[in-house]
Amino acid sequence: MIQSSLFQFKSKAERGIILSIVCFVLFASYVHLVSIKAPYIGIVFSQATATSGVVIAVNEGGKALDWGIQPGDRLLSAEGNPYPRLYVKGAEAELTKAVSIVVEKRDGQRLVYRAEARRADFTVMVVSLIMEAMLLGIGWNAVRAKPESRVIRQFYTLNYTMALIVLTIYSREKSLSDIVVTSCAIWLPYLIFSFYLLFVFRAMHSRFGKLLLAIRMYSIALSAYMIYLIASSGEVSKWVSDLLNLSTVLTLITLACITLFYWKSFHRLERNQLLLLFSGLFLSMTPLTFLYAVPVLLGNEAIIPLSYALIGLLPFSGLLTYLLVVRSLLTMKISSRSLLHHRRAERLRENWMSQQKLSLSIRLSEKKMIRDRMKRVAYSLHGMMDIGGVCLIWRQDRRTYAYATRIYSGTENAVVAAGKISAEQLAQHFGFDKVIALSDDNGEQTLGFLCLGYSPNHLRLTDEEEQILFEAGEDAVRILTETARLSEYYRDDRLAREQLMRSGRTMSDVSYDSEALMEELESHRMRTTNFLHDNLLQNLIFLSRDLEELHDSGSASQEEVAVWLKCVYDSQRDIRALCDELYPPIIDEGNLKEALQWLLRTMKEKGDTSANLRYELKTKELERETVKIGLFRSIREIVYNVFKHAQAEKMTIHLWEDEHTIYCEIKDNGRGFDVSKVLDSAVPGERRFGLLSVHSQIRRLGGDIDIHSELGRGTAVTIILPLDKEVYDDEDFGKGATEN
Repeated sequence: MIQSSLFQFKSKAERGIILSIVCFVLFASYVHLVSIKAPYIGIVFSQATATSGVVIAVNEGGKALDWGIQPGDRLLSAEGNPYPRLYVKGAEAELTKAVSIVVEKRDGQRLVYRAEARRADFTVMVVSLIMEAMLLGIGWNAVRAKPESRVIRQFYTLNYTMALIVLTIYSREKSLSDIVVTSCAIWLPYLIFSFYLLFVFRAMHSRFGKLLLAIRMYSIALSAYMIYLIASSGEVSKWVSDLLNLSTVLTLITLACITLFYWKSFHRLERNQLLLLFSGLFLSMTPLTFLYAVPVLLGNEAIIPLSYALIGLLPFSGLLTYLLVVRSLLTMKISSRSLLHHRRAERLRENWMSQQKLSLSIRLSEKKMIRDRMKRVAYSLHGMMDIGGVCLIWRQDRRTYAYATRIYSGTENAVVAAGKISAEQLAQHFGFDKVIALSDDNGEQTLGFLCLGYSPNHLRLTDEEEQILFEAGEDAVRILTETARLSEYYRDDRLAREQLMRSGRTMSDVSYDSEALMEELESHRMRTTNFLHDNLLQNLIFLSRDLEELHDSGSASQEEVAVWLKCVYDSQRDIRALCDELYPPIIDEGNLKEALQWLLRTMKEKGDTSANLRYELKTKELERETVKIGLFRSIREIVYNVFKHAQAEKMTIHLWEDEHTIYCEIKDNGRGFDVSKVLDSAVPGERRFGLLSVHSQIRRLGGDIDIHSELGRGTAVTIILPLDKEVYDDEDFGKGATEN
């Protein structure tokens, strides 16, 4: 019920705002088009004929004023399309629209004027469009974020009204513009008055309810009467204009009196903001009040035209925006400091990613080289012998690699998890027909095993096949040993280059590393601060201000209660999300298995991928917080990538161990990807950053990762962590990953 009411409230507010924007765009398009195609002329003359006579007055805002036509000049003729537009009242007439006119000046000179758009007209239109867009943009940005806030909705209405004023006072369209600008002039004092009281006296706003109601009824009645006058006679009585000017003066005086009366009830910070608000309002209304309204009320001519007097209110919108930001009712996310920090952070991040990409690329290239060599040996045996399958096992740098074909395909993880077992145990456990030990040249060290399945007819191997197996075993040892030496050469070469670079390091390099660390910490603080400010703090501010109003009024509607509950629920969700991001509580409350079960439950709520966990760890090594947290964060990052990018139907997380190593494989049946392209630094993307982040984190724990993916055939990421506490340096490439 509450959610339904909240949805209806927000939908109603959003529909109203969108409708108002659409109406403004349509009206503005019409006004600007008419201003260019058929501008207002504004010549009042005494009719001698239908379109000729002596000029009596030149109205403000018309083309005639720009042409320099003055009272006393004589209008000789006017041409229209098809006829000029006149407004006749008795012996006088007003020429509102015409294509061209002929005027005889008082000195006898005859001039022809054409109502064509000039460069100055287009300049005025562009300036007007910019100001309209700024006012509406600021208001829209505010109300889009918090449509349930009365202060923000009032701010949007005030900006909308000022945008209409800018549109109409700069237009050459007369009929509709007069009605709109007059209505805005009537309602502007009420809107300023209402927003000022709502912003400053939120806790006791209801005390001014009767006063606001009286001003609102006055504005409604005066608007109706003004529209009637303009529609019927085209003129506004002087007493009505004087009443409008008096309303402007009284609004400023009343707000000053209310501010002084309640001044002592505010604390120092609120007083500073209130002083800034009233000072800005006073300065913004000075042109309208003291340079236009007061002189007219005293029977004198206005010091400046109304168009310039009203434009003084535009800075007031900027001041209100600043105060809303200060009170955290609005968020302006763009700042020079954040931009500079973002650029430095991006530069440091790209340097870090380049280093990690190089490290991971070399590691994956080495593993792919070993995998390809093992695959070549296995399929060469299939070409020479009729056997059910082959499993080639190779041990290098404390890592075990396995590659299996045909009936043994998919057993690689089990073979690796079995650890260091004998040939007889391999044959018995996995059902191999024959297991050949692969030894070094001296026969002293076993480097791996070549395991064969049974032939289709279960026939014993012939002497020729035995010789083929012996030669295949020697070839496998030679090929894989050469591969290992080549990998070792790459590692030694890079290590030498790294040491050479270190020997030439200067203090500026050390300073750069320190700067990178500080930038990373500062970036983390800024992300956390922005998250708290843009989510939790905003909800608390709106909730506290609405509760202040409830305390004063003593009643609340169902829609308002729904909004308050949403603020509470959103705050709970945001706090929980931040805690999960910084340090998931499940890590302390349970073990790694329970944390992974929680992760999969959470992710299943966000996607349709079926996730399964196979947890076969028994070691106490994960009691070390650094290992447990590091492994959990790495698995979480990979799982996020699966749900976001893989489009997989199934995903499996499998954790197991042997006597020296912990293994974790995250496997999915998604669309897969080209590993080399994803790691290309020229291709931006979150997936690349996530993989490099996982690689860096696992390396700090002394482990390694392997990534195997094919387009359309899914992805398998394997994490390897040693059970001992030895930590590898970044230069120790090639210490393998489980091949599967």
